Amino acid sequence: MRYQATALAVLASIIWGGSVRAADEPAPGVAVDVLLDTARAYALRARWDDAERLIERALPLAAEAQDARRETRLRIQLARVLSSRATYKDLPLERALSLSEETVTVSRALKDPELLGDALHGWAVCRYDYQFRVPKPDHVPIRQALSEALALREQQKDPSRLAETLFYLGLVHERLDENPQAKATYERALEVVTPAGDKVMMAYLYRHLADFQKPERGLAGVLEYHRRCLRLREEADFATGIIFASVAVGETLLEMKQPDQALPHYERALAVAREIDVARGAAYAHLGLAAVHQAAGRPERAREHAREALAAAARSQDRDVIGQVLKTTAPILGPAAK
Repeated sequence: MRYQATALAVLASIIWGGSVRAADEPAPGVAVDVLLDTARAYALRARWDDAERLIERALPLAAEAQDARRETRLRIQLARVLSSRATYKDLPLERALSLSEETVTVSRALKDPELLGDALHGWAVCRYDYQFRVPKPDHVPIRQALSEALALREQQKDPSRLAETLFYLGLVHERLDENPQAKATYERALEVVTPAGDKVMMAYLYRHLADFQKPERGLAGVLEYHRRCLRLREEADFATGIIFASVAVGETLLEMKQPDQALPHYERALAVAREIDVARGAAYAHLGLAAVHQAAGRPERAREHAREALAAAARSQDRDVIGQVLKTTAPILGPAAK
């Protein structure tokens, strides 16, 4: 409790510009840790600007304490915050890419295996985000970095870190059309992280394992996994995650010929996407609503949402989103264009 009280006092002094310092506690280190944990929580809730501000306040403290390890850890997290914000807000990614590169170099120089594992993983995440913007994605360097990070994280016995890297390796397997390897990697990650109760990581894994349920369990199995994902993301207050989990549930219900049940999930996705201003989320939500109204025999409403999906996709730099929206809206908007 004493450590916690001191941490909060130091945090308050930093945020409001005071000079509170406890004589018997390592104040800079305490404050850095509190600021970093709070920044992570803000990033989860799509409060990326707040997360960036907290990290920027923590960096001088780590430098003052000559704590290179903490300073590097802050920069690793900052790169991930910048990458997430750039991805969901369709902003330039260059600063995140450059910063993640620097953290790998510094971590190697410090000869800190845990830090290097985090830096390599962070670099891979930033590079993975960037691949959605380029005409010819290259996931091979990303896989190499993740494999090196995995070897380091295997030694740490930290289930969340290990599962996180396994998850991204699974994503790369999928991008390279290596679906059996992706499924096995996701299943291993879920086995690792479930006892730890990491809701965010478990949600990611349920979402990406959902489609693999179809051959043996049909759409009911797919829907069960997507609903598990959505429930966990709601419990964790994972803002962007709620958007795409809601869309996934809606898509599955549509495939099951249940448009009325799909409707509230797409509406929920759209509401959150608008609240946090995520264009790609709005595009997918409008796309789903267009499909729902088309299936229900309401072509005018369907065309309205199709046009909104196109407008949202145009604000996005994600080639997957743009391609899917163009392909899906063509038959809906076709009759109106004649």
